[in-house]
Amino acid sequence: MGQARDIVYRLADPNSFVELSPYVEAGAITGYAAIGGRLCFMFCQEGPVGAAHAGKIADVYARALETGSPVIGVYDSAGVELCEALEVAETYGRVLKAQRLAKGKIPQIGFIGGVCKGMSALVAQGSDFVFLADTGELRLQSPNVYKWNEKPDKCTGLSDFNGNLETLAPSLRKLLNLLPQNAESPAPFRENGDDPDRLVAVCGNAQSLISGICDNGEFLGTDGGSTGVVTGFGYVNDYTAGIICEAGEATGDSLRRAARFVSTCDSFNIPLIMLTGPEGFANGSWDDAVLLERSVRYLYALYGARVPKVCVITTGACQSRLLACCRGGADMVFAWKGARIAAMPGDASETYGVSAGDAVSAARKGFVDDVIEPSETRRRIIAALEMLYAKRAPKIANLSGRAL
Repeated sequence: MGQARDIVYRLADPNSFVELSPYVEAGAITGYAAIGGRLCFMFCQEGPVGAAHAGKIADVYARALETGSPVIGVYDSAGVELCEALEVAETYGRVLKAQRLAKGKIPQIGFIGGVCKGMSALVAQGSDFVFLADTGELRLQSPNVYKWNEKPDKCTGLSDFNGNLETLAPSLRKLLNLLPQNAESPAPFRENGDDPDRLVAVCGNAQSLISGICDNGEFLGTDGGSTGVVTGFGYVNDYTAGIICEAGEATGDSLRRAARFVSTCDSFNIPLIMLTGPEGFANGSWDDAVLLERSVRYLYALYGARVPKVCVITTGACQSRLLACCRGGADMVFAWKGARIAAMPGDASETYGVSAGDAVSAARKGFVDDVIEPSETRRRIIAALEMLYAKRAPKIANLSGRAL
């Protein structure tokens, strides 16, 4: 059994995987299975990609769209059959088109367990979430297309989950449990028995705050270890919620991830909780043009999201983070007592003589809805989400995931 096929059987419920078109020898295994009792379509690559190979993947996407079921792709292929390169390119065009048609309608997950190069890398990165095993290798081009003395770099920083096969398989199953079956389904519900009025013990770091908000402290991060922002899912009052916690200076990578995460949550009817900190942009380490372009993408995604959005200004907010937590970016805005709210970071405010307002001043001006004690954060978020449950907003173009 190849590694890719082994991963498929690890992910699927016991004895549930059914292979489609098993007599078509194309280096691809396609089929469907139950994962956590839910129907999912799957494909895996365990050899060179040929035209028939790509055709089987396109067929899986068509079936998944017809049934409204998630698609999971497992990648372990060194590239295309050179003798069929043109035919494969045409067939992969069908795959990419099918993937785009499925964007925002059904969850798409890529699992890179081995080599993933060229056209396969494009399809993998088109997924809503990407898992990269320590045995995985993601490259846009094969080393064969480079000169003998050049070595192409691996693509890094693009995955949402990293680790070994033993830890990634359970994480993927948890992620599926937190996502709806398709865009027509509501956010998943699971009775957790946690008190909605439970107080939060704030310990000064992002992870402890997120754990305090989520039911029983359970949180599944999707930020791939990125700095500047923590994104992920957890149950809040028994329903799935997406959480964005700004845990440091905003970088180009963190803004890109935040924009993609917001769009995915909006597509799949998952409410958003934003926890905003005082830091501004990461000066010097990122080009201003990159920060500008990715800030616009993040705000564009946030302002266009129709799901309930609750923002909590923890220790403060400045620069574009003010725009993220104002009326356009959030339905309800809370601020902790003592939060610093200003147009500029601390040093810049002092340099230019710009005074920073506190939470109470911001509330008097209508910028925030209420000033709360940090320990009340979970209770107030839940109350706001219950009020916003019946929120209705005009339907807009449904774009999600890495298409941004």
